[in-house]
Amino acid sequence: MLSENNAYRELVKVITLQEFDPDLPDYIDELYPHYEIKNTHIFPNQYFYIIRATDLKFIYVSPAVQRITGYTPEEFPNIIFENIHSEEQDIIFKANCAAYKYGQALKVEDIGVLSLQVNNRMKRKNGDYFHQLRLTTNIRSDRKGHLLFILSVCTDISDIKFDNKVKIKIFTKDETLFSLSNDKFQERVDRLTNREKEIVKLLCQNLSSKLIANTLYISRHTVDTHRRNILKKLEIADTRQIHFFQNI
Repeated sequence: MLSENNAYRELVKVITLQEFDPDLPDYIDELYPHYEIKNTHIFPNQYFYIIRATDLKFIYVSPAVQRITGYTPEEFPNIIFENIHSEEQDIIFKANCAAYKYGQALKVEDIGVLSLQVNNRMKRKNGDYFHQLRLTTNIRSDRKGHLLFILSVCTDISDIKFDNKVKIKIFTKDETLFSLSNDKFQERVDRLTNREKEIVKLLCQNLSSKLIANTLYISRHTVDTHRRNILKKLEIADTRQIHFFQNI
C-alpha cells in the first residue's frame, strides 16, 4: 500500500512540515496562480496540474488529463500516486523529496528557478501504461520562501520512449544539481564498502557525524572521511540526495 511506502511518507513529511509564514492565511488568496492556470499553453499530448503544498491539495487539474489518462480532473488527484508503476514509485517519491529539500535551501528570490524533470510509467484508467515526462517547478512561495504552489506539466512521450529507464534531473537555470537514472543506481551502490553502507543508512535517519561516530564506536574524523568518500562514489553533491540510497 502507498501509505506503507517509506519514500512516500518522507515526501509528505518534508512538504507538510514546512514552517509556513504564520500570516499566510491573510494573503494566500493573493498568491492563487490565476495567471498560470489561464496562460499555461499545452500541446495535445500534455496536461498540467497545480498542487498547494500546505495540504497537498490539487487546486487545479487541466481538462486535458482525461484525454491522456482517461481520468477526469476530479478523479485524477485520487489516483495519481498509486498509478505510478510500482517498480518506479520509490525512486519517483525520492526525486520529489530531494527537489523539495533543495527548494528549502534556496534563497527566496531563487525559489522559482528550481525544477525537477522525471520520466516514468503511468497507468491509464483502462489499465494500460504510458511513458510520461513530468516537469515540476514552484510558481509561488510564502513570504518566508517556503514552496507553496507547485506546477507540473506532463507529456505523453510513448511515441518516442521505448525502454523503462527512469531519468531524474534537478536543475536551475544555471546548473544541474543532481541527475540519476535507475539503471545506474545499483552501479553507484556497488562502489560502497559495507561500512559506508552502514553510514548511508544512518545519514538517512538524519543523524549527525557525532551521533554516527557514537553509534558505530569510531571517531568523528573517520565518519567525516567516510562521508566524503560516499558523496564521491554516489556522485552526489551533498546529503540532501542521500535518501535516494536509503534502502541499499
